[in-house]
Amino acid sequence: MGEKEDASGRPIASRSSSWATGMSAWLARTGVTPNSISLFSILFAGIGAALILLTTQTIAMIGAAVSMQLRLVCNLLEGIAAQAIETLASRSHWSLLITSVTIATGSLVACITRTINLSRFLERS
Repeated sequence: MGEKEDASGRPIASRSSSWATGMSAWLARTGVTPNSISLFSILFAGIGAALILLTTQTIAMIGAAVSMQLRLVCNLLEGIAAQAIETLASRSHWSLLITSVTIATGSLVACITRTINLSRFLERS
């Protein structure tokens, strides 16, 4: 494994897809930075976590799933943009840490809440 491969991260097929490279090229032309893409990732993670925590309606769960997928797209585009401008330092930026903590916390709270609700439902049955 060469030095160049280490710097580019693990191989992911979607990095070379036409939509991802086209979108990252467009973002680069518009001056969007990798860190601002990460902030959108945080926004989508927060929206998804809020939808999971605040309601149990089916449409909200679908919205949460879409929001989490958009977070993953932001993560992909952030990585491509960081490589394009040759600044991988943005990958260790605080915003990525905040995103990870937000997702982990939202998932943990959602699991606990769903478990409690299921337990209460089963007690009533």
